[in-house]
Amino acid sequence: MNIDDKMRIALEIGKKSLEQGELPVGAVIFKGDEIIGRAYSSGESKQQFLRHAEMKVLWEVDEQGYSVRDRKNMQLFVTLEPCMMCLGAAMGAFIGEIYYSVPSPIDGAVALAESSLNSNNVEIPSYTLPKCFGGVLQEEGKELLKRYVEIKEEGALVNFCKKLISL
Repeated sequence: MNIDDKMRIALEIGKKSLEQGELPVGAVIFKGDEIIGRAYSSGESKQQFLRHAEMKVLWEVDEQGYSVRDRKNMQLFVTLEPCMMCLGAAMGAFIGEIYYSVPSPIDGAVALAESSLNSNNVEIPSYTLPKCFGGVLQEEGKELLKRYVEIKEEGALVNFCKKLISL
């Protein structure tokens, strides 16, 4: 299975979130080609703002008790660039690589974390930023956001999605 195949699975999971009326963010964790966790955003309707897809899938995988060595070989695929909370959680879970579809310069944390860690010359061998790769199937990811905008009423998340679509 290649990178695009794996992202397509995250996008399909994001569609499930959209079907529930939630922000269409899907996340999958792979160990090789094996899916070991999957989740989608689900907190919008209940006003539970920490229910990000990445947090949910990281928690699911964490409960499985993998070693740090195994976790460093895992890949997180997500339809939207992780925010600070989710990127920090991925670091704390020792995930080795993150692939995301739609970059989010509004609240995405990848560039911020990379520049901060590089400029501070701080290296903690067991606690490092995963290798991050953005823009994987970006147009498909934006299409999910467009569908969200079409079905939701105006508001902060709709405006957020409109901005990301326009970038």
